[in-house]
Amino acid sequence: MTVPQIVEDLSELVEEQLRSAAERCAAPLYRLVAFEMGWQDETGEPVYLSNRPRTSAAFCLLACQAVAGTNQGALPGAAAVEFISSFVQVHGDVQAGTPNRGGRPTVWWQWGPAQAINAGDAIHALARLS
Repeated sequence: MTVPQIVEDLSELVEEQLRSAAERCAAPLYRLVAFEMGWQDETGEPVYLSNRPRTSAAFCLLACQAVAGTNQGALPGAAAVEFISSFVQVHGDVQAGTPNRGGRPTVWWQWGPAQAINAGDAIHALARLS
């Protein structure tokens, strides 16, 4: 099995954990979080960005499996790591003035810096709750 295939398989494993945690967000904020996580487009329509692997979460799961022999107990931690990665991206995009990432507009470019900061902070809170 190749590294990209392992990352893809582990990304699918953590995806449900991420979506479940994100449901804690209130409706207006959820839309921005879902956009950042790659689950919705800018109009709120569902999408799946297959070119966006959950690399941070996958490496967390791989490390846990290497140490403990299993990764099942590490899913909440892997979700937290992935949320922190997204939090850093959102705030980094605002600071750098990055209009696009991965072929899509960034949260701040689409909704403005104030809403992007709110979305980034919500993602940070989801990481802590995970």
